[in-house]
Amino acid sequence: MTVLSTRALNRATLARQLLLDRVDLPVLDAVGHLCGLQAQQPQEPFVGLWSRLHGFAPETLSDLLVQRRVVRTHLMRRTVHLPDAPRPDPDTPAPVRFLPAFDNALLGYDDRTRVADDAHRLLSVTGTRVVLVDGRVSATWTVADDAVAVTPLRTFTRAERSAVAQEADRLTEFLT
Repeated sequence: MTVLSTRALNRATLARQLLLDRVDLPVLDAVGHLCGLQAQQPQEPFVGLWSRLHGFAPETLSDLLVQRRVVRTHLMRRTVHLPDAPRPDPDTPAPVRFLPAFDNALLGYDDRTRVADDAHRLLSVTGTRVVLVDGRVSATWTVADDAVAVTPLRTFTRAERSAVAQEADRLTEFLT
């Protein structure tokens, strides 16, 4: 049995959750790959898919919901992941990702230290929206005055601050 380091486990989790690279998948295929999305608040799956898919169009998910090809249900509790997973090199760069409240990347695992330090792991169960920087929970985000507002949980480097600001601008554009 191979034992993964924390960083290798982080990168494997991000790849499995489609957060290491945005992918070109149809929305229905992405939802299937993820075995569903946490959707305790109606708007959150839209942000979750925006963070994972190239060119995600919100109306695609809306249409799938109206057509009942995807449904809202309570079956996500106690999910068991088995999802021959990719194992990227631990040195693979992880881009900034904005996660919605109750995202699978946080709630899908009992050991949340793969993406969150102990000091921040409870953010996942409070419905706090988080920002991953280098694959780790490093900030929270909200929407205020039609813009995404970021609250860092640690000091960012200049490059990280710039990457977070750019992704926040992209998310603001998506949400408006």
